[in-house]
Amino acid sequence: MAVPELIVSRDRLIELVGEGRTPLEIAEMFCVDDAIIRDMIRRLEQNGYYDLLYPERPAADRTAE
Repeated sequence: MAVPELIVSRDRLIELVGEGRTPLEIAEMFCVDDAIIRDMIRRLEQNGYYDLLYPERPAADRTAE
């Protein structure tokens, strides 16, 4: 199994998600299963990187979730 941090760095992943790329698109770029990328994104969200991952969404929109 691939070590996620060896696939793509945290900063690069944040940049790609911020550009609006889907986990599937990112996975295809790095030739890995999209479940790995989804898991990496989920871990970033849980560790407080939500605002960096999704900078264009106003705080009011996120409270409705």
